[in-house]
Amino acid sequence: MMHLDIVTAIFVVLSGIIAILNCRAILRDKAVAGVSIWGGYIYFLWGVWNMFYLGLLEYTWSAWAFIGNCITLLATTIWISLLLTYRRKTPNP
Repeated sequence: MMHLDIVTAIFVVLSGIIAILNCRAILRDKAVAGVSIWGGYIYFLWGVWNMFYLGLLEYTWSAWAFIGNCITLLATTIWISLLLTYRRKTPNP
């Protein structure tokens, strides 16, 4: 089961990196176009669930998955905030 725990940790850490890259893109472009907020909501809810679930697991790599999840949850929250902020500032065509 250890290898499954490592794979989970890798995916959670990568999702945090992707969320950070999403934040970076919005801050760079100062605009939002063609992005649905529903993906952010799913990432956020998944992060909330993982805060509960990963805490119950007693695998060695779950600690890394938990840290990665904290990064994902924080970055997704920032991304949703940026999306809502810049969507209001971006004029509709």
